[in-house]
Amino acid sequence: MILWVQRECGKENKLLVRVEEAPAAEKWRDAERIALVWNQIRDLPEAPQCPNLVFLNLHVNKFLRKIPNGFFLHMPHLKILDLRDTSIRELPVSIGNLVQLHFLHLSRTRITSLPKEMAALRELQWLNMVDSYSGWKEGHTLEEGVTFEELESLKRLKVIGITVSKLAALQNLCDSPRLLHAMSELEELVIGNHQPILLPLLELRLSSLPKAKLVWRPTFPNTLLALKIEGCGAIDRLIKLEGEANGSGETVITIFPDLHTMVLRRLPKLKSLSDGERILNFPSLKTIKVEDCPKLTKLKLVADGLKEVECERSWWEQLNWGDERTKSFQHLYKPMYID
Repeated sequence: MILWVQRECGKENKLLVRVEEAPAAEKWRDAERIALVWNQIRDLPEAPQCPNLVFLNLHVNKFLRKIPNGFFLHMPHLKILDLRDTSIRELPVSIGNLVQLHFLHLSRTRITSLPKEMAALRELQWLNMVDSYSGWKEGHTLEEGVTFEELESLKRLKVIGITVSKLAALQNLCDSPRLLHAMSELEELVIGNHQPILLPLLELRLSSLPKAKLVWRPTFPNTLLALKIEGCGAIDRLIKLEGEANGSGETVITIFPDLHTMVLRRLPKLKSLSDGERILNFPSLKTIKVEDCPKLTKLKLVADGLKEVECERSWWEQLNWGDERTKSFQHLYKPMYID
């Protein structure tokens, strides 16, 4: 990001850095880059004159709860705005004045609504709202919020990080032609939230995400009965849990106690069903189906109730039967039937 600013603005940019409180409005006038990160800022000037400002970073100002209504009125050349890890609950309508904005970071804020003026950000290329705003509006209703159609109006948008907390919103995302086409470029899919809003989710199918890595949060709803992952070329582990394992040696954990069916197809990089030193226990698992997963050579999991492993004979024969956990399943082979 810094290199981008340097290329855009040359080498003699004026940088304004201040600790604990925001500078007075007159101090902003000549600045081209302002970084006020990890501070105790509570208040910002009402409408600072910033004719040359291209970079503004307010990252990790936990006491900042409100941005003044006119704050963005006089920043005509601002291209990078970082507000992540602040306590702001809304964006002022003057956000629509940032017509040159390329990069907007709103992750881990307390924002619950987005102003309609966001549609004016025609140059926006990078938008991140992970662990923040999730109130996507359903259709053209009178409720507050933003629709996926409004995001589609941002024609130059190349990178987006969003949080979806309602099944209806997830369906709207899947019905959005431009955003669904962009799924082929998705690099990370984080499943789970601090609130179990997807309950009761019984079946999850992830298909045709060639670049996506999966990250599962411990708070993901554990009501799954069936898990199907197909055509996801970047996945190397079935379950990658957020955070690191505690202690040393193998740890057996249960995350999907009711899962009875697992389908794995066309996963060329998949090597493991576990997550590092953590061995996954599936106490209700009855069926595993494996097709075209050439690098998966061990069945390293605990599944005492497993009844069948439906797969190609060639894959079954190349499994590492010297692995003790794999060996316990060697009597469960079933020929593959395409469904």
